[in-house]
Amino acid sequence: LVNSIRSNAPPDSVEEFQVLTSQYAAEFGNASGIVLNTITRSGTNTLHGRGYYFHRDQALDARNAFATSKAAVRQKQGGGWLGGPIIKDRTHFFGSVELTRRVTVAVVNNPLEHQDVEQPFTNNNWLVKVTHQFNEANRVAVRFSADHPLQKKQNAGGLNTSEYAIDYLTKSYDYVGNWTAILSNRALNELRFQYSSAGIDIQVDKPDAFTINRPSSNSGKPANQPQAIPEIRYQIVDNFSYEHGRHRLKFGFDYSHITSDGYLYQNNPGVFTFNTDRAFDPNDLTTYPITFIKNDGGVTFKFVDTNFSAFAQDAWRVSSSLTFNLGVRYDAYTVTGTDLRKNNFAPRLGFAWDPFGNGKTAIRGGFGTFYNSIMFNVPIFTSFFAKQRTILINNPGYPDPYSRGAAGNVPISTYFPQPNQPIPVTYTATIGLQREILPSLSISADYVNAKGRHLIRIVDTNPVTPPTFTRPDPTRGFVRDLESTGHSDYQAAFFGVNKRFGARGQIGGAYTISKGKTTNEAENGTYQQDDRTPDDAYGYTNLDQRHRVVLNGSLRLPLGIQIGGVLMARTGTPVNITTGTDNNRNGVVNDRPDLASGAALETDAMKNQASFVDPGTRSGNLPRNAGRGPAFWQLDLRVSKVIQIQKTRIEVMLEAFNVDNHVNLFNWVGNRRSAYFGQSIGADVARQVQLGVRVGF
Repeated sequence: LVNSIRSNAPPDSVEEFQVLTSQYAAEFGNASGIVLNTITRSGTNTLHGRGYYFHRDQALDARNAFATSKAAVRQKQGGGWLGGPIIKDRTHFFGSVELTRRVTVAVVNNPLEHQDVEQPFTNNNWLVKVTHQFNEANRVAVRFSADHPLQKKQNAGGLNTSEYAIDYLTKSYDYVGNWTAILSNRALNELRFQYSSAGIDIQVDKPDAFTINRPSSNSGKPANQPQAIPEIRYQIVDNFSYEHGRHRLKFGFDYSHITSDGYLYQNNPGVFTFNTDRAFDPNDLTTYPITFIKNDGGVTFKFVDTNFSAFAQDAWRVSSSLTFNLGVRYDAYTVTGTDLRKNNFAPRLGFAWDPFGNGKTAIRGGFGTFYNSIMFNVPIFTSFFAKQRTILINNPGYPDPYSRGAAGNVPISTYFPQPNQPIPVTYTATIGLQREILPSLSISADYVNAKGRHLIRIVDTNPVTPPTFTRPDPTRGFVRDLESTGHSDYQAAFFGVNKRFGARGQIGGAYTISKGKTTNEAENGTYQQDDRTPDDAYGYTNLDQRHRVVLNGSLRLPLGIQIGGVLMARTGTPVNITTGTDNNRNGVVNDRPDLASGAALETDAMKNQASFVDPGTRSGNLPRNAGRGPAFWQLDLRVSKVIQIQKTRIEVMLEAFNVDNHVNLFNWVGNRRSAYFGQSIGADVARQVQLGVRVGF
């Protein structure tokens, strides 16, 4: 329901994986970003296995730049795998496990609190797989996996106080069966069935606490906690492949039925928002909150999500140097509380061409339509919040919100879905070149253009209107529609180089220059600065990075010693700058200021208060995400030594992350009413060192 990986397999159980980004075949869908395919290992006729242990603690690490002490950072991680025959040549088993115990530290840095908060993490992750070969043409595999990560005291740090933390538990149990049948020397069929029981359970220390949001601190509890989101999924997938001459045909379907029966405490008991960090004084109206929001009604929900997809594709080898990949996909979604369009046909076209026919040059590209499955936030708003009474009070009292403001005459607000709602879709075009310029030396260049359309965003159709600051229908509060009217645009150029030195090692590098803008991040439930002009939210995406460089290399030395390293550097990500108050009185504190004459966007001028002018009683003209945070730089190194004793292989390792202890600052505070405006109040991890050993046979 959240369109992400529900569970992770233990690392040693992965035989190979594939990351598909911008131009994948019609058999893959339900996503407009990346698709990750993982193939797990199977047992063989020979008994093999491996065990490992990794250790790190604060004695080997550097201190975080903002930490109050060199707090206890430690991790113990062990696991391994074992595979072999049950019946030789017929039945085989494979099992893998990884156990993790870790404590990290978050640094709380705000006017209410400055301390280090330990964040324990535990996980028991394991997988068991059995394969059986009935005959030369039929093979069956069954797999069971479990993933139980528990993260405590998450969400604390920076402006968030320690009491604002959450305990985040994820449980996932997956049962998968796969039957592969060779029907002839040209035909193959793969049938897969999955049953999974997954869920998220988030708890807080004080479930009945109010949420208190100030310019420089967040305390109480998060506004949408506690919550539990269980998921039961039944899935059946069938793919049929057939080769005919120069054509490799493939047809298939994917059916998923998902139910979620959980609870969510949204704005319960309520959220106070202040526009000052000064302590509350009942005799000083400037210290009172500016808004209060509360949801009344049931806290339980039940959603049903049914997805059906079908595809047909052809890998057509026109000649020895030219191949076309043609396909079309159909996706249909049915989600509780929505009325979704069903005419979701997604054509795909790709090609690969060797213009000189010598295997040294490849020109590739294509175009595709990619529909994105509807995520959890949509039914939450349209079928859960829509049944609740949402109360919004401007200028409330404190601690009793009804003692001031609109007490006694509070209009009720609600949410609605869009009728015949289009599915979010991305149109992607790519073109690229790869060339071997010297033996074992290749370079590549690719261009990607992706246009997102029908993105789902929240727009108030009963907006507050100046100069009276009343709503067109004064008997109602906000009436927020979930509309498929958002859009995004992304383009990027990727450059790569790779050099191999035979058995001695390799070096590689990648550079990306990109730009991404959008009216709204992917269905994240945020509101407009001004609902009358929602497209003024069109700005850089939260993760936009103009430049990104990754360098990697490995070198094999005598005596079984190997050295490897990865350097990653990027420019800063956007910072949204706000006034810190509700200028246009619509009940949402996300208004942006006006840009002062001569101030340049995306520069250090955005950290200067003089670059902005308060817009008064309207929304400002500053674009969303107009600031830029600090750049990032990290170098990781690894040294290992292999010792071979007959059939036993022992490898000892030393790994260092952020080896030069570079201080990578978090994005600076963009709230103009905060005393920390323009300042970074936290930093990423300092140097960490890990020791490890692996033993295989």
